[in-house]
Amino acid sequence: MGSFLKKYNRWGYIILPVLLCCIATGIFLVTRKSSTLEKEKTTGNKTTTYLNDSITIGKTITLATQKLQYDTDTAIQIINKARQINLQYGNNETEVRLLSILAACYIRKSNLAYSQSILDTAFKKLVAVKSPNAIAMLYNASAVLYQQNGQYAKSIFNYFEGIDCLKKAAKGESINAAKMYNNLAGLFILLEQWDQAQKYLNEAKRIINLNNNSDKLVLAYVLCNSGLIHMKENPATAATELNKALALCKEINDPYLSTKILINLANINLAERDFDKAGFMMEQAKAAAIKSKNPIANILINYMQGNALLAQKQANKALPYLSTAYNQSMQAKYNDVLLEITHDLQQAYRSTGNYKEAYTALQQYDHLKEEKQVTEKKRTLDLVIQYQTAEKDRQLAQSQLEISRQQNRINIKNIWIGIFIAGTVLLIVLFVLVIIYNRNRQRLQLEELKTTRQQHDIAHLTAAFNGEERERARISHDIHDGVMSTFAIVKMKIKKLEKEVAGLGPHPGYQDALYLFDKATDELRMTAHNLMPDLLLDSGLQKALYYFVQGIKENTGIDITYETTGQLPELSQDFLLFLYRAVQELVQNTIKHANASHIIIQLIYGNEVLNVTVEDNGKPVPGSFREGMGLKSLRNRVKLYGGQINILTRLNTGTSVTLDFLMPINGKPYAHNHYDN
Repeated sequence: MGSFLKKYNRWGYIILPVLLCCIATGIFLVTRKSSTLEKEKTTGNKTTTYLNDSITIGKTITLATQKLQYDTDTAIQIINKARQINLQYGNNETEVRLLSILAACYIRKSNLAYSQSILDTAFKKLVAVKSPNAIAMLYNASAVLYQQNGQYAKSIFNYFEGIDCLKKAAKGESINAAKMYNNLAGLFILLEQWDQAQKYLNEAKRIINLNNNSDKLVLAYVLCNSGLIHMKENPATAATELNKALALCKEINDPYLSTKILINLANINLAERDFDKAGFMMEQAKAAAIKSKNPIANILINYMQGNALLAQKQANKALPYLSTAYNQSMQAKYNDVLLEITHDLQQAYRSTGNYKEAYTALQQYDHLKEEKQVTEKKRTLDLVIQYQTAEKDRQLAQSQLEISRQQNRINIKNIWIGIFIAGTVLLIVLFVLVIIYNRNRQRLQLEELKTTRQQHDIAHLTAAFNGEERERARISHDIHDGVMSTFAIVKMKIKKLEKEVAGLGPHPGYQDALYLFDKATDELRMTAHNLMPDLLLDSGLQKALYYFVQGIKENTGIDITYETTGQLPELSQDFLLFLYRAVQELVQNTIKHANASHIIIQLIYGNEVLNVTVEDNGKPVPGSFREGMGLKSLRNRVKLYGGQINILTRLNTGTSVTLDFLMPINGKPYAHNHYDN
């Protein structure tokens, strides 16, 4: 017993502390487990709440999208409630979706300024958003806003950005892409670019699933746009498409789109002089407009009523409706039908004998037509489309380069596997071959990328040069049709005074004034001719240059020798105009800077080479001209047509400028890369 107690005392000092540690550890683990379970329970409750709220917000977005078609105010209330729920979670993606729909609501209400502020807020949050659908929704809303505001270039840019975002995420076949393609088609319908409109409408049709009920809204808009495309050429097909869209609108309850469709159906009936049927359609359109609670629908109704009365030769009754539609459009900044409203308004004023107001409306119509079809807007659209094409080509070249690099890495990996199979010698040979192959592929890809950039630069230069010529043509026509007509009237008035006022005709002062007036008229006519030489297009370069030389001789007294050798082939119109401008620029600079008394102009063609030379015996041209914008512009144009320019200046003997172009049998200059010395 004593021995046992001694052993117990000896081991008790070791066992007891270990036992106490085990008990303490067990208590700690039980307590921690209980705390962890409590935290997990709390976290689980929060997760469950977030999931429930996310489902609620998703249903809210669907409901608001549906309400947007016929009750915009209710849709706004629903979206604002959803934003309050989302505020506690700070989900930027959900916020961007909600803001996009909210902006669409205020666009429907024609509150464009507030819509823009909403979209600005959404774009600030876009950095933290990765969902392509949310990004596309935002760009679509922004594009619709710019379209309604008449800023078509920005609208197209936003549509392309949204579509490109979806394509990068492999969602180019989604219903959001179909919406944007359809909206693009609608924009090109406004610009009367029917081929482009049909192209994007076909893209939308290709995506839409006819068996999917959720696609019916987009399908209704697609059918409406399809009807608008056929309105002029095939009214029967247009009516069929519009009636299909109208049936869908009744099914999905979209009174705003129903209003637009019914108005277009009434327009077809008016064109067919079926006024009773047109009136029936208008009554249905009025009911749909009231139901839609949309200011734009009211604008369309007032315009269509005025248009219908005007078609029935009831201008007095049409005038109030057209005036109201015009004022509403200006107040709402709704530009889609402003041109048509202004056209009908000036006709109504003219029919009622109010010629002053008719003239004012006609000026406004001409201004709007110029903005929509001729000036900066259309050129901007063309440049944007060119930019998008060039940008996509550049991205494609970069993607191919990246694919090539990936293939290179795979090939190198395969070479290392071949080391164990074929041996060291074979490995070295294969490795060298692969490296050479890879470098060649990369070089070709880099050259392709460089070529794409050069083509992009040439496209920009061509657009700029074409813009200059269009502006010169416009100014020339304005001078000819406006100022010259006014001068002719003034001349007739002066001649009439000569008969009415005794002794005025022989008076020296009167004769001097008449001489100066005739001289000013001739100089103005010459200016208009130099801006857009019709003779160049009618009789060719050689004859146009001949008359240009004669005009310079008469106006300046400088002795000019004009020589031509060889029969020029048939040249393109733009190249002819460039050659004429080049000679014109060189001669004008010689007159302005060189103080020359004799100029030689030579036009020589032979052995598929066209040579243009302008020489003078004046003083050397100043350095400011040699390095100025005139010569830089000329160098760029010569480069664009694949030519050479050489300038030789000799002290006391004058300056010689030579332009050389390789010209094949078809009369078109070789591309730049073929002739760059």
